[in-house]
Amino acid sequence: MSGIINSVGSKSGVIGSTEISGGYEEGTFTLANTSQTPSEQSFFYTKIGRVVLCNGYMVTGAGGTSDTLWSGLPYSCKNDNGARAGGITNYNNDSSFSAMELGIILLGNSSTFHFRYPASTAAITSSSTIYLTITYIT
Repeated sequence: MSGIINSVGSKSGVIGSTEISGGYEEGTFTLANTSQTPSEQSFFYTKIGRVVLCNGYMVTGAGGTSDTLWSGLPYSCKNDNGARAGGITNYNNDSSFSAMELGIILLGNSSTFHFRYPASTAAITSSSTIYLTITYIT
């Protein structure tokens, strides 16, 4: 990193893990629910301190699922409503709802989430391709 910090100085070099409380980490993870495992998926995360950013996509398996509880996030979300920032779907090809209407809400003290469709949980049909982004605090 190189540049001006708070307009009073500069710093060059790599940020070490001792400079970020909680460290820095990148990795992959796998999602599933009790009804099915996606037929295809690719998910990545970056954790900086206590903030986790997840990105990726999945293709739901045959038959779809009305079980909207998905597990497998890389870290548990803090048990506080302010920490449960949730996420959005950037794209999906499920004709039941548009991409921007399918939201994501994390459960506190857990590595699970629900897909939400305006005011209720949302059933996912078979072979739906869903791209998503989730941000939360551990």
